[in-house]
Amino acid sequence: MADMTQGALPVLLPFLIPVHHLSYAAAAGIVFAATIVSSVVQPIFGHVADRLSKPWFIPAGVLLAGLGVGAIGIVPSYHLILLVVAVSGLEWPRTILKAPVLQIMWPQKTRPPQ
Repeated sequence: MADMTQGALPVLLPFLIPVHHLSYAAAAGIVFAATIVSSVVQPIFGHVADRLSKPWFIPAGVLLAGLGVGAIGIVPSYHLILLVVAVSGLEWPRTILKAPVLQIMWPQKTRPPQ
């Protein structure tokens, strides 16, 4: 899901540009917002994940991403698009950081052979 939400933004731009009358720079700003938010919060989530391991982080992150990408189509202004994209960008580092925890939690005998 994390890779899908990051890849969905460029795909949505051809639809957002005419509807919201965006310039190419403004459209690039949407992708930049998601990228910068996930890059900035990655170390913060890494620090928190080292201290506090909660398995519900993954479904919460996927929910945030889905709601953020879904809301892009219904928000009425550019600033709200940036806001929902930033919220969606919070999902990516959270899911990436929790993946090793799930592998540790998954019992060895039920894992598929590698």
